[in-house]
Amino acid sequence: MMHFIGIDLAWKMSDSPSSGVPRSACVALGQAGHICSAALVYTDEEILSFITQFAKEELLVRGWRWLLGAFPSFVARFAKEGLLVGIDAPLRIPTQQPRRRKVERILARLGMPAFTPNPAWLKRIFGGIRGEVLVEKLRQLGILYQVRVNKEKPCRVVSEVYPTATLKVLYWEHSQGWTGELLEEDEFWKKFRKISIPPYKRRCTVEAKAGNLKSNLALMEKIPGPRLRIRDILSCFSGAENWPQNSEEIGAHLGHIRLNQLGDLLDATLAAYTVWRYWHLGEVKSCIVGTGEDGFVLLPCDSNLKRRIELVNDPTFAVNRY
Repeated sequence: MMHFIGIDLAWKMSDSPSSGVPRSACVALGQAGHICSAALVYTDEEILSFITQFAKEELLVRGWRWLLGAFPSFVARFAKEGLLVGIDAPLRIPTQQPRRRKVERILARLGMPAFTPNPAWLKRIFGGIRGEVLVEKLRQLGILYQVRVNKEKPCRVVSEVYPTATLKVLYWEHSQGWTGELLEEDEFWKKFRKISIPPYKRRCTVEAKAGNLKSNLALMEKIPGPRLRIRDILSCFSGAENWPQNSEEIGAHLGHIRLNQLGDLLDATLAAYTVWRYWHLGEVKSCIVGTGEDGFVLLPCDSNLKRRIELVNDPTFAVNRY
């Protein structure tokens, strides 16, 4: 049995109830791609608690908890319940880093620019590199950071994902009727670069934010394969104050704070979908951008985007060629 966890991680190390509303979101998908659970959390401990509810082992029941910390790779190898965790945050940043990691350089060439993490800046502004800290805590639970997975049996792996890029790929696939038809390179790039995502996290009016969020959530429900239903996310918060019960109730009246939280949950769902898709469809419909040494991002793609990635990854690629 496999579960797929998506985490939209707040970067502040000392995130706690005293810091205001929670800004980290967690969403879990089951084997078939249905939403099992969703939560808004503050601390790493809450995130670990959310994850481990889907990874209960006989070892824990017998009280052999020390084995997790002592031999995480051993536990991961023989886990009966598998987990793929996708985290929207930098998980590995080289200490002696150039201006941009390889993954950011490639994403920029794909028209999907990402924030360039700087270790010194992250430590000064946020108190540390929270993604790296969380990866180490997951390692102690037998959930390992590695580039590829072995699908022959349940495994426990954590990967860096980029929900904004996932969303752009989904808008592209939707525009093509989800067919995956291979186009000429020039034709693909001309169309793909015009794909835009309705902004739902950047500074904008509350009316625009609500409308764009509904558009993105509606697209999520159209994805072939998984059952990503808005109502299943919202039902996890039934009874909460000023919380919509269905998509029709999402509007400007919720205010920026609640809409931002819904945006966080959308990102967490996209993160979970990214690893779900990788597990079920493999590298035919996903690709790994970057390297394990200086950081990589797991990205959904079709044959057109995969070809483009191979092209821009070529050292002789000329940025102004297209």
